[in-house]
Amino acid sequence: MISARILYSLSLLYLCFFSEQSQWLSIICPAALAVVSFVYLYQSLDEPKQIKHFIFFVLALKFISLFAFPNLSDDIYRFKWDGVLVSNGINPYINTPDEIIKSYSGEFKIELTTLYPYLNSKPYHTVYPLISQFAFGLCSKMAGSNLYAFNILLKCIYLVADLILLYFLFNLLIKTGYPQKRILLFYANPLCFVELIGNLHFELFLILFLCIAISNYNKSKLFRSGFNLGLSVISKLNSFLFAPLFLSKSNFIQKNFLLTLGFIIPLTAAAWFIFPGITGYKSSLGLYFHQFEFNSLLYRHLTEYCDSNKLYDAKKLVGFYLMLCFLVVAFYLFIKGYFNKHSNFSFQTAWYLIFTYLLLSSTVHPWYLTTLVFLSCFYLPLTGFTWSFLVFCSYARYDLTVEPYESLLVTMEYIFVFIVLLFELNKMKIHKA
Repeated sequence: MISARILYSLSLLYLCFFSEQSQWLSIICPAALAVVSFVYLYQSLDEPKQIKHFIFFVLALKFISLFAFPNLSDDIYRFKWDGVLVSNGINPYINTPDEIIKSYSGEFKIELTTLYPYLNSKPYHTVYPLISQFAFGLCSKMAGSNLYAFNILLKCIYLVADLILLYFLFNLLIKTGYPQKRILLFYANPLCFVELIGNLHFELFLILFLCIAISNYNKSKLFRSGFNLGLSVISKLNSFLFAPLFLSKSNFIQKNFLLTLGFIIPLTAAAWFIFPGITGYKSSLGLYFHQFEFNSLLYRHLTEYCDSNKLYDAKKLVGFYLMLCFLVVAFYLFIKGYFNKHSNFSFQTAWYLIFTYLLLSSTVHPWYLTTLVFLSCFYLPLTGFTWSFLVFCSYARYDLTVEPYESLLVTMEYIFVFIVLLFELNKMKIHKA
């Protein structure tokens, strides 16, 4: 047990402090060791006291990781860029970095000039929602031009959010009748540890407010549920996918009015801030969903097929057609879930919804899976956990020596995910019989 904890902690800390995005082996090897040691520890922990002790152990590791600089993602430079703008009273949604670097002057221009070469999407408007902009602006104001201090301050906010999420997720598992132990599948998951705390991805806040919204929904506190769902959406737009799952069948008008009222309050506040730059914001989102590709199941193969057959007009519509396919599946899931609806939130429907969304997306960054991992605490835990490890294969894109094999690695990733999914569904079917 002690040796497994040592291996688990050293692997995670290595990923946070020493792994480099351009060296795939420095990522996949410690990730594999962290996963193997976690599986051993998970199977060994049965008593509630043991589980709580391990949670405190993981929390201590997360505190240590506050001092690591995100090496697996360059998004922090855009976080700081937006933070500099917000802290100087400039709306980050209105202009692109290319436009700002040419037109603005002043003391903060020196800091922007330093950050500019490190940005990964200079021609595009920011796509980070309102809550993230508030955090960026606050931390940038406190840290000044010190990027490392900005990183630590932002991680402190994340760690507070992580603790709040721990509380609500623990209580939600108890009240929905699931084993307390399953909290470790999210809270101690190597992917969630590295991507949410280590690399500062805002899915943490999406999940936090979604968890609170579900908790309130199950208690019939619909206004609070809608309000927190709205906060989840303005933390990360993907949370909007789950909104229809909160609609109530009984007392339809009264309950859904309270839900909707709570939901639109944070969205209205966000719209007021984003609206001046809404055109650029929409165009950047469109480019992101329909032209970028990373770790996709279908998008890359379909666009490559179009290229090889000179179907250039069809290639432009691949993202659109995949989105239509998702909308059809989502509509089916919504209707089926609504008419089979009980008083509590349907984790099963939510799981299939985000799973389908990821399968049909053009871009599936590793941290996108953290929402699925959260839902996997309640439904198909083995599939969610398995994919949370296999997605580390996608980092091969950044390593020039391994990049030629990336397509094969991604294909293997999805093949194993489907194998585990079928195994778990079959196992569930046998238990029900």
